[in-house]
Amino acid sequence: RFDSKNFKKSDNPIISAVITVHNGLGCLKTAVRSVQNQDFLDIEIIIVDDKSEDESVKLIKKLMEEDPRIELIQNDKNRGALYTKAKGVLNAKGKYVILLDVDDLYARENAFSVLYQEAEENNLDIVGFTAIQGGMNDNGFYKLSFHNDFETPIIYQPQLSERSYIKNENGKIIGVRDVLWVYFFRTDFYKKAINEIDEKFLNRIINGADDIPVFFLLVKKARSLKHIKRILYVTVQQSNENNPLLKTFQYEKHEFRRLYGCWDNISYVELVLIKSNDNYEDKKIASFAIKRFILNDGCGRNMLIRNETIKVCKLYLDNQYIDTNTKEQINSFLKSLNN
Repeated sequence: RFDSKNFKKSDNPIISAVITVHNGLGCLKTAVRSVQNQDFLDIEIIIVDDKSEDESVKLIKKLMEEDPRIELIQNDKNRGALYTKAKGVLNAKGKYVILLDVDDLYARENAFSVLYQEAEENNLDIVGFTAIQGGMNDNGFYKLSFHNDFETPIIYQPQLSERSYIKNENGKIIGVRDVLWVYFFRTDFYKKAINEIDEKFLNRIINGADDIPVFFLLVKKARSLKHIKRILYVTVQQSNENNPLLKTFQYEKHEFRRLYGCWDNISYVELVLIKSNDNYEDKKIASFAIKRFILNDGCGRNMLIRNETIKVCKLYLDNQYIDTNTKEQINSFLKSLNN
């Protein structure tokens, strides 16, 4: 159990823990406690509230009274996960930054110590780790699974292949279509990546479409990356009924998974195309993602998704590296949406 007497505010903390909140009253305290319980004390805890309608802010202010390391940032309106996480990182003062979703927690009290030591000893920009995921399956049974449970060597100047994976000389190592909460980042290059995201893109309010495109930019900017096989994080997946995306747009439950995946991949492909500077390898990544995750995944059935899908497909058709077969597939797909 933590001792609040050990909490000392630092002007130059080593680690910044960013927690984003939107109506997270029921689980916020548990998430914060998992950070306060860390044996690594030279940290700051940045909680960014995305215009909660419950009493989350009231609880945060109460927690601030016991822990001077906690800083509250409040959005002026509900801006979504992409903007809110970016705001937390841009305000981070630590050498390293780690992100925690409000309904998750750290599995080990030494999580920060382990990650810091790994990053410092190997001069790493990114350290990945294992998470335990829990959630309900389609039959209503609770299940546990492991996310990113593997070890890699240090990968210098990570490169992205058309299969959308980071590779080194030994072949496939780690997927880049990944979530931010299983990584520990050097803050300076993370901020540089955020500053390259167009403001219009950054201000999207689609919850759940934030991790994949941002992780793509971070990998491209990283000098070194390593993944360690250590379970340091626990996430409890939201049910369909509680997911903000489902609530916001009132989609049928059986359409939810497809919809969620479409938003992720549309955002991912769009950012690849915008930031690739006509790089051949990046265009191949976009081609792979479009064919596997957009053309073949039922995107476009809902009017909102259809409009976004059409836009990103047309954006890709302007790609000078597009092959004839892919161009025909996209044109055929667009024709089917217009019928």
